[in-house]
Amino acid sequence: MFKFLIIIFFSSTAAITNAQQVSILLDRADILIGQPINMAVKIPLNASDENVKFFVPDSILHFDVISTSALKHSNGSVHKEFIITSFDSGSFTFPSFKVVVNNQELYTPPVLINIGYSKEDGPGLKDIKPPRHVRPQNYLWLKILAALFSLLLIYLLLKKLFKKKNQVKDSSDFYSDIKIKLEKLKLLTNEPKQFHLKLSEVLRKYLEGEFKEGMMMKTSGEVLNYLNSKNFSKGDVLKLEYALRAGDAVKYAGYETSNEKNIGYLKTVEDFIVSTHEQYEKQKL
Repeated sequence: MFKFLIIIFFSSTAAITNAQQVSILLDRADILIGQPINMAVKIPLNASDENVKFFVPDSILHFDVISTSALKHSNGSVHKEFIITSFDSGSFTFPSFKVVVNNQELYTPPVLINIGYSKEDGPGLKDIKPPRHVRPQNYLWLKILAALFSLLLIYLLLKKLFKKKNQVKDSSDFYSDIKIKLEKLKLLTNEPKQFHLKLSEVLRKYLEGEFKEGMMMKTSGEVLNYLNSKNFSKGDVLKLEYALRAGDAVKYAGYETSNEKNIGYLKTVEDFIVSTHEQYEKQKL
């Protein structure tokens, strides 16, 4: 199935005679930015009824946990599978985290992972052609064009200044348009790439319309930083982070998400938009 890189770590205390063995299995330790890594944590058990708990941090520097599996028991051992990736280039250590087996604390070994650029994204230098020096032949035309541009600018500013209020798009129309786009997304959940492109676009357009902030050119990380700077529920922002990070993995690393997961991501974004819009409409009253 996978040719795994196996890292074994022994943890024991003076009060325990039988040392527990924790294994980290990776399908690779060298990836390009955004490529997924399949990681499994395996612990042998003395009995099938032993209590095992994994304590994985919610946020890990330089790494994103895309998905986790349920605990699996087989052949006298238990293991849990993770899919991780990174959008930072360099050599970084995936840190150790705690595993508790029958109140005995064990720790996974840290794993060094190398993340590199693809050839198209490489930071290599390219030659720059020398600039061509073009001298204008008639400065009078430049002055005329500058004057015309100034008049046009004055006209546009005056037009904007005296525009009637009924010419401004009503906020209810904007919100109705967002709701229509969300409804159309339900038809794309079986097409992961198109679905995540549109889902990210709808969320950004909503934030632009509701909070008058430019969002379309921001990265997922910048959007999340903006949301964290506002008075939103940390739980809601964390759910949006899972949806946006999964979308990045689909768009840039070829990762596939299932129809069931896409429906869940859509519900996360829709619930956030509906609750946020209702809250801000109440504040306007």
